[in-house]
Amino acid sequence: WLTWIVQPIECSSSIGYVQATVKDGIVDLAWLIGVDWQGQGHATEALRSLVDWLHENHLDTFTAHIHPDHEVSQQVARSVGLHRTAFMHDGEEIWST
Repeated sequence: WLTWIVQPIECSSSIGYVQATVKDGIVDLAWLIGVDWQGQGHATEALRSLVDWLHENHLDTFTAHIHPDHEVSQQVARSVGLHRTAFMHDGEEIWST
């Protein structure tokens, strides 16, 4: 389980995190950015950095659980190559590479 804290260069505080839970070669991704910092590309940039690092470490199968109404998170997922699947878990759609 890997957690990276998101802290923009122009800010002395953390504004959120990205996470990767690795099990049997499959990585489940998660992210959270504080409300005041949303809509500025921080989640996309941080998640891309995490996915790039995971690729460098020979991990390339990713999933994420996203609420069907959360369009912004869906856009972030698409930015790293995830696609909506037909599967649901606890009211959230499973996205996968």
